[in-house]
Amino acid sequence: MSLLRTRQLTKSYHLDEVEQRVLTGVDLELVAGEFVGLVGPSGCGKTTLLNLCGLIDRPDSGQLFWHDRELTGQTQAYLTELRRRTIGFVFQDFNLIPVMSAWDNIAYPLMLLGMSGTEQKERVRSLAEAVGIDTLLDKRPARLSGGQRQRVAIARALAKRPELIIADEPTASLDEDTALTVVELLRDLGRQYGSTVLVATHDARLTRWCDRLIRLHHGHLVHNSTTEGVTAGEVLV
Repeated sequence: MSLLRTRQLTKSYHLDEVEQRVLTGVDLELVAGEFVGLVGPSGCGKTTLLNLCGLIDRPDSGQLFWHDRELTGQTQAYLTELRRRTIGFVFQDFNLIPVMSAWDNIAYPLMLLGMSGTEQKERVRSLAEAVGIDTLLDKRPARLSGGQRQRVAIARALAKRPELIIADEPTASLDEDTALTVVELLRDLGRQYGSTVLVATHDARLTRWCDRLIRLHHGHLVHNSTTEGVTAGEVLV
């Protein structure tokens, strides 16, 4: 079943009055429950495509469908509410709130949704145990390692049981062993909670966990395939 679909998405930015085309005619479909890798060289448009799929930004032209409902003409308030309820994010630099404990960082999206305190406690404890940080919930981000921060970020992204998780270079700040553990955790928990995961990466090791790869080059989607036989060079080029 199609969760998210784009048709001929185009996006440009203006730098010093010069238009810079970032995406050109991107057709993409994400199926419910799959783990998809988005690969390509720096500057190819990966983050821009993530921002469009995550309803953070709007395309210049083209269409975006959520469960076959077109979102292009919807109001910003509608898109914000849809994003708040159905999409979780995991970032390269974690994006945790520094003055909040791990517990409060995970609970924050639940508070925004108006979930009761009892429900929040049950959800946070369950997720903390699942990602292996249940003994660290009172600590602020500055007192956690990079891997521990990313585990908090994954728990936060999953807290509202999102239909889609968008991860932008989630292993870039982690050592090799921690990176692989974090990716496996993201994949397994995504499947457990029924979330589709779209992850942008330069890390060839991550592709072993993906069901499918989407490759961007100069703003064009040039390849859409399974991961079988993919080499490290193909991830980056």
